[in-house]
Amino acid sequence: MAQAQYRLRVTAGPDEGQCFDLGYDSYTVGRAEDAEIRIRESQSPRRRFAVVWSEETESHWLDVWSHTNPVHLNDRRCADDERHPLMEGDLIRIGGTELLYERIPSEDEKRIRIKARLENAPGENRVALTTKDRTHSIEIPPKEEGSGSSANGGELLFLALATCYCNDVYREAAKRGIGVERVEVEVEGDFGAEGEPARNISYHVRVVADAPEAAIRELLAYTDTVAEVQNTLRVGRRVALNRIEVSVD
Repeated sequence: MAQAQYRLRVTAGPDEGQCFDLGYDSYTVGRAEDAEIRIRESQSPRRRFAVVWSEETESHWLDVWSHTNPVHLNDRRCADDERHPLMEGDLIRIGGTELLYERIPSEDEKRIRIKARLENAPGENRVALTTKDRTHSIEIPPKEEGSGSSANGGELLFLALATCYCNDVYREAAKRGIGVERVEVEVEGDFGAEGEPARNISYHVRVVADAPEAAIRELLAYTDTVAEVQNTLRVGRRVALNRIEVSVD
């Protein structure tokens, strides 16, 4: 069977953030244990509607059969036993749960290109950061004496770990409906002789959030497993010097 090209992504409700890939098949949606797509919406009947692949139109359709609680497609309430063709961007609403019908991004679309550029001369230090063609700058002063940046590479590496974890806490908390008020991350480790990699890298975090302690601890533990910069160091990616330019005065 060909790879799925579309999915339902939960954009609101208890399951916010979850995605359900849709192949060339039929999928019942509801809170029944045998539903192909299970949602925790309390107002949902055990089975409420289905997403069905049509060979004739080569597209997915929404089959509605709920006779108790309404199903909305975009801003329109669906009548019982109605069938509607689905188009990219359609929003299905069930009580407080919303599911977006969307195309699954390709691997190229998922890839986020990031660049960091540093220009330094005595008394001058410029930093430009680019993500997906969006460039901004941060201020890091030059050394007070001599050449170079006042912030060394080890400090910036540890700052990258702290920043990645901080941002990912907010991202993962939003998926769980947890309100985070404050995040503090401190990273430390040891560097040895010139050319040696860092050792004993560790970090600790303090979070103020509106949720039970157990839920917050689970959030923080999970975030550690999906923090991209942490995972980059853990697998030891190759760093290549691929171009050298020299200007002679």
